[in-house]
Amino acid sequence: MTFGWSKHRLLRWIASRRNLSPAPKPATPQPTQTTDNEEIFVRQFRRLRPGIEPPAFRLRFRPFASLRSTIKGKPETATVEVHLSDMLQDAPPAVLSALAKVLIAKLYGLKIPKDARNRFRRWTLTPAVQDSMLECRRKRGRKRVLPAAGAVHDLDAVFDRLNTRYFAGKLRKPGLGWSPVAARRRLGHYDPAHDVIVISRIFDRQDTPELALEYVLFHEMLHIKHPTEIRGHRRCVHTAAFQAEEREFPGYEKAKRMLRSL
Repeated sequence: MTFGWSKHRLLRWIASRRNLSPAPKPATPQPTQTTDNEEIFVRQFRRLRPGIEPPAFRLRFRPFASLRSTIKGKPETATVEVHLSDMLQDAPPAVLSALAKVLIAKLYGLKIPKDARNRFRRWTLTPAVQDSMLECRRKRGRKRVLPAAGAVHDLDAVFDRLNTRYFAGKLRKPGLGWSPVAARRRLGHYDPAHDVIVISRIFDRQDTPELALEYVLFHEMLHIKHPTEIRGHRRCVHTAAFQAEEREFPGYEKAKRMLRSL
């Protein structure tokens, strides 16, 4: 029996029959699995808000430059998104539980449990975590600093002068630079992660008293000589030794008055 079709016509007919084959059925969506860390948030939600059905928590660890944590409710999907610094991936469950309490309380406007806040803070102040935070800021953080040679003052020259006068020339010299903006609130700071002293550009002006600039730079130099100390669950930035030496700066009270008038 023959059809009387040419070879090309027969091939076209076979191809058309293939196109009529039923499309594969879409895969049935599988329920999202809850991780152990997300279960921690569910348990803390139940403790803080008993009798209320907890939302679905979706937690991700992110490569933040600091020990940052964010939490955000998504009413349209009845979920809560939690983004934590990846430095928390190896944190003990008790520490994550404490942080979960703090974040959930903030999200729902509840009073933050003092024990949870202190437990998490104590963990962040341990030497290993402090070192990890510094290293993370050093690798991931950005530091915008203008050169030390400004329009009026050269911070390198001022540092050398103060180092000779008050530190016998023995203080280690970090990086120095002016801030990108003429800030009035943050007049100066020492960043140990990037080992740099940054001074507000408000002092790089002809009408700014040189004594005020010298005092602010002297203050930041003391942070190098007297590093931050950890005492219990708090950081002591200005130790007693720091404050005592700061008051020895000639014109200390006068410089403080100048800063208040900026």
